[in-house]
Amino acid sequence: MEFDSPGTLLEPKIDLNLSLEELDAILEVDVVDTVPPVTNQTFCWVARAVYGETNPDWMVFRDWLLNDAPAWFRSLYIRHGERLARRIQPHRRIKAVLRAAMDRIVAPRR
Repeated sequence: MEFDSPGTLLEPKIDLNLSLEELDAILEVDVVDTVPPVTNQTFCWVARAVYGETNPDWMVFRDWLLNDAPAWFRSLYIRHGERLARRIQPHRRIKAVLRAAMDRIVAPRR
């Protein structure tokens, strides 16, 4: 351990710009390429709550949201989506209504 001065522990130096291959080598594990990229995934709280993490329809909705949704809707979703997803999580009926609306967007894109 390094000490800056007596009794003061220095924070370890961590390079946050490692590639997956470098991280793989450090951790001595295989990088699994089946997980969707984290980029922009955080904007899909409601879609993941409605469809579930394992249903790929939430990613179809995300694609629509990021590429084709009206700007006002995307902004509203990004601003309030996380809070809405937490509120609707335990309510099956509300999620069913939202799913029916989201399916109108998702179905033609499957």
